[in-house]
Amino acid sequence: MSQFISPKTNKRTDKYGGSLANRMRVPLRALEAVKKAVGDDIAILGKMSLTDAIKGGLTEDEAVEVAAHLDNGGIDALITSGGTSSYNVMYMFRGDSIADGMAEIMPNRIMKSVFKVVGPRIFKSYPYEELYLLEGCKRVRDRVKNAQLVYIGGCHTPESIETVMSEGIDFIQLGRPLLKDPNFVNNAMAQGKKYVNGCTHCNKCVPTIEAPEGISCALNH
Repeated sequence: MSQFISPKTNKRTDKYGGSLANRMRVPLRALEAVKKAVGDDIAILGKMSLTDAIKGGLTEDEAVEVAAHLDNGGIDALITSGGTSSYNVMYMFRGDSIADGMAEIMPNRIMKSVFKVVGPRIFKSYPYEELYLLEGCKRVRDRVKNAQLVYIGGCHTPESIETVMSEGIDFIQLGRPLLKDPNFVNNAMAQGKKYVNGCTHCNKCVPTIEAPEGISCALNH
């Protein structure tokens, strides 16, 4: 769906390309079909990018309108992510580049060698900071009328959780904090501001997403 929405990837010249309204036709038709198939008993969540963060890609201004289209289409909740897996995945992850880790899982020596050269260009490091997508999520909050919002993006402390919830955002999606500490929520509640999650944003977990044994935190090994 993101490839239809983003002007970087959608180069169609028919009614499914060009303006944002045209680029939203397929996602909205898909949403309508899913709603018809599952009825009102199952909540429909959609994950969207706040920006592609690349030249010619989806901007935050357009993303806010994407959210409005989906809200008007009857989506139940929106997860506001960022970046694009095709062009700029590190914009979402932040922290250390995943280039070396991805090179290690390449199937042969030639691909490993090539990836070690081109990997750093593809997977650039972005400095990590807490709540790095909050401002964009707040813009979506101010634009939608009915959909619930799910925040994702640098929420590793009890203080960050409180900040997000105080902004009127309904849910928080956790990834790396739960990998480092599966008991994150209980520990954070028990320890309060003294709680330290321990995730260093090294992103060594990312290359293990497709591992046969499942994704894992390198710091827990």
